[in-house]
Amino acid sequence: MPSIVLTGLGRAHEGTLQEALGGPPRKFFVLAQRIVWGITQSDLIKVDVPRQCRSLVRLYPDTPASHLLDAYRLRAEEHPGADEALAKARALASGGHPLEFLVPSDAEWAGEVPEQKLVGVVPDRVWRVSAYEPMRGCSLPSQSTSTIIRTEAGELVIINPLPYRPAVRMEIDALGPVVALAIQGKAHSRHVETSAASFPGAKVFGSRGHLTHPPAAHLRFDGILAGERPALPDEIEEILVDGSELEEVLLLHRPSGLLVVQDIIAASLSTQGRTFLGRLYYFAFGLFDRIGCLAYMPMMWSDLPRFQEGIRSVLGSGYTDVVGAHWGNALVTPQQVQEFTEVLRWLAKLGGMTHKGLLVRYFAAQPTFMRDLFRYKLATRRV
Repeated sequence: MPSIVLTGLGRAHEGTLQEALGGPPRKFFVLAQRIVWGITQSDLIKVDVPRQCRSLVRLYPDTPASHLLDAYRLRAEEHPGADEALAKARALASGGHPLEFLVPSDAEWAGEVPEQKLVGVVPDRVWRVSAYEPMRGCSLPSQSTSTIIRTEAGELVIINPLPYRPAVRMEIDALGPVVALAIQGKAHSRHVETSAASFPGAKVFGSRGHLTHPPAAHLRFDGILAGERPALPDEIEEILVDGSELEEVLLLHRPSGLLVVQDIIAASLSTQGRTFLGRLYYFAFGLFDRIGCLAYMPMMWSDLPRFQEGIRSVLGSGYTDVVGAHWGNALVTPQQVQEFTEVLRWLAKLGGMTHKGLLVRYFAAQPTFMRDLFRYKLATRRV
């Protein structure tokens, strides 16, 4: 039977975490998800976060993950007890605990971030650069990454534009003129206006989802990706994957075979340099050291046949490499590209009854999430 906490895997995989968590994995992840979304989506997900943290620590006192989630909650509240909760997590993780990778370094806990760098991933054609900003609800940083493509004409297309430090901005300007800013899906809208002002010569392209997403509905675009006609240069293919609340447009750089994903497929890999909050968030939703779908994704697939049609288009696109908006600067390995492909194949073959079964079991475990999803859908209809 499919797992509701490790999406794409079977329930047998949950058992491999029993010892590391010190109890049943499913109950742990139910509580962890309430805590994480209660902090990051407090306007939508109505959760008594302190109460959930107390329950988690009481039920799972011997795993560092419980105390890390409590430390995260206390840090979000700017509570002085955050350091004490972190110290408990560190003590439990010492000696090679399997969840030691979740524990933040002193620099991470202090909010320090790596130096911003422009990294070439396809010689003279494609670059990646990450930016670090506070995750919603807490001052600790999360990571987002731009992909910059130089076309055959020598012009630049920036996918997922972000704030760039002066030195990096000078490097970008030296690569060529920026003619297009592409925002693949509605969940990324924070930097649309500032990026448009920063690159006044560039046209700005969003997705159809931006037009009905309340936080993004005020934005103005020069065109829509994967619309009636291509928005970007011919060498960048626009692949619409809708039938999902996270409707987005995947972009394939045909000359290099590099596919750029936003949120529908996620990666939490040890080679990608994810921040502490990124590691903790993805762990709470069942993703660690693999490529896959976060646990809440099945409730986002509102029209499964249509969603799968888009997934099959991606499978047939001819990509040979893949990067994501929240992955690190570096490319993944060939084995990880194959893992990404297997995730797409699983999605393309997912049966309607299996999907409905996942939803029934997930909402039974997280009943308030159904109410909050319904509230969100009502809000989008009013835009």
